[in-house]
Amino acid sequence: MSKMKWIAVLLAGLAMVVLAGCGGGDEDDPASGTYAGTWTGNVCGRGLTMTLTQTGTTLTGTYQLSDPTFPVDGGEAITGTVSSLTPPATVTLTGLHDRKFEVTFNSYDLMVGGFFNPTRSCNVVATK
Repeated sequence: MSKMKWIAVLLAGLAMVVLAGCGGGDEDDPASGTYAGTWTGNVCGRGLTMTLTQTGTTLTGTYQLSDPTFPVDGGEAITGTVSSLTPPATVTLTGLHDRKFEVTFNSYDLMVGGFFNPTRSCNVVATK
């Protein structure tokens, strides 16, 4: 093989190594690979903002509904224990006055389930 062909092969190999190391991924997102972060979605036709932190399998945070006529105080604290560190995982996030979210994290960026006040009131869908 000529010297030019060897250089071309080496450069092509080097380019593939560099491109493999520059994969898109979520490495810069500190909440990637966890359920922690800010979730937005809908509950009972109203807007939902939920902020979660995670320590091991323990989730803590707050939630707020965007419609002030709904009987939930804004910024209410919630806490729960997630069933698994990898999706799919379930959790019951309990708040005040027997209010709770029973949700499944289908991924680190999608939760679905129900909101209970104290009986099942409606569906929950949120993304991060």
